[in-house]
Amino acid sequence: MKITGRVLSGMDVALRVITAPNSAFAHIRDSDGTYFAWSVGIFVLASVLWSVSFASLDADLEYWETAALYVGTDLLSGVVFGAVIYLVGRQLGGNGMWRTVFSAVFYTGVLTLLAFALFAALALLAGGISPLAFLADADRWDFESLEDGELSGEVMDDILDLLGYLAVLVVGGIAFVVWAVVVLVKAVKTVNGFGTAKAFCLVVLAVAVSAIVAAPLGM
Repeated sequence: MKITGRVLSGMDVALRVITAPNSAFAHIRDSDGTYFAWSVGIFVLASVLWSVSFASLDADLEYWETAALYVGTDLLSGVVFGAVIYLVGRQLGGNGMWRTVFSAVFYTGVLTLLAFALFAALALLAGGISPLAFLADADRWDFESLEDGELSGEVMDDILDLLGYLAVLVVGGIAFVVWAVVVLVKAVKTVNGFGTAKAFCLVVLAVAVSAIVAAPLGM
């Protein structure tokens, strides 16, 4: 019964990060590191799923080599991001408990899991990633139709499907980034007791440092 209670509690916090982030991060802040293991699990799962899915779009390296590189880069970025939030935040008078700070930061990986699920659902409705592969498949282009000054109906339909798919991805991607930044700022603000501007600046600093540190792996 105790194990079941802890699992339900951890899942409840994950759900609150999506539906009521202020409440979730306040709960994490006051939990004395209770949810650290849960946060690490969410962070690792989110990094692996997201990185492996995007590795399939990179043709420069073998798939599993690319996937391992993406996962390693994402994990390193996340750890460095959390370290900056904790170390700099502590110097600015924030929370001095590293488990609590990392728990709040890692729990935001729930947003990535949700985005991954929505992306997978969208890909399923769109017939997989074939719209993206269409661009790289020159055999599908009816170049003879260009002699008449217009593309064939089949190719035009494929192009419209592709543009619609990419439009949804771009709009959805922008919305997700804005949402993720807002939730991250809430996490840093709540766990450290900072104001919004101070928390936002700390998030920007952490993003910059983690990007610089992880850049060599992405080259």
